[in-house]
Amino acid sequence: AEHINTSNRAAYFRLRFRADGLMPGIVAAYANLRSRLGLPYGDQGLLVSRRLYDRVGGYQDMALMEDVAMARALRGQLTMLASVAATGAESYLQGGWLRRGGRNMWLLARYLGGADPDTLARAYQR
Repeated sequence: AEHINTSNRAAYFRLRFRADGLMPGIVAAYANLRSRLGLPYGDQGLLVSRRLYDRVGGYQDMALMEDVAMARALRGQLTMLASVAATGAESYLQGGWLRRGGRNMWLLARYLGGADPDTLARAYQR
């Protein structure tokens, strides 16, 4: 079992999809790279001590991208664990790996560019 000092750092798991094929591996590799650059998503099991959570202001009350906002607040304090979080791939299987992945990247770019999370949530649900 892995252990980190969770009072001063946050941690997240490496991502893997519960799906076979090349595309799940490619999308997971991108997600793990994005995470190493400081933006893990909530489906990677973000682990934050209560003290650190309070210090960065907790989760913002927003319709979408609250996990990205939290990761940005924790920048420089994140550690990737060697363990894996295996997540479902239903939305990718239904929407297509490239289309869904591209759509997620577009929503992230819009958010980082200042778009309103409520507007993004409506686009995400379509």
